[in-house]
Amino acid sequence: MSERHVVCVCCGSESSSIYTEFAEGVIRLKRCDQCKSVVDRYVECDFIVLLLDILLHKPQAFRHLLFNRKVTLPSQLKFWFVCVICTACIFYVSVCVCTCAHSL
Repeated sequence: MSERHVVCVCCGSESSSIYTEFAEGVIRLKRCDQCKSVVDRYVECDFIVLLLDILLHKPQAFRHLLFNRKVTLPSQLKFWFVCVICTACIFYVSVCVCTCAHSL
């Protein structure tokens, strides 16, 4: 079995792991060698925080999803479909607001 490499969500550099496990349930998040920030802060976050960061188009959230998260293909496709629909709705609302503002 090949060793799985992950990337730092801040700078995108490769890392060997996200955390170090000392005992059962006792972990410490690793720091990136390049930028010295936590490799993946989304490991500790709730899913709603990740979803909000995706909707805000934060590259760190996208890196977490694309490189550091173990998910099956069907669940990942469902998630990306929801993200695209939400982004389309946000775009539609912003266009409507701009159109309404210009008509006043």
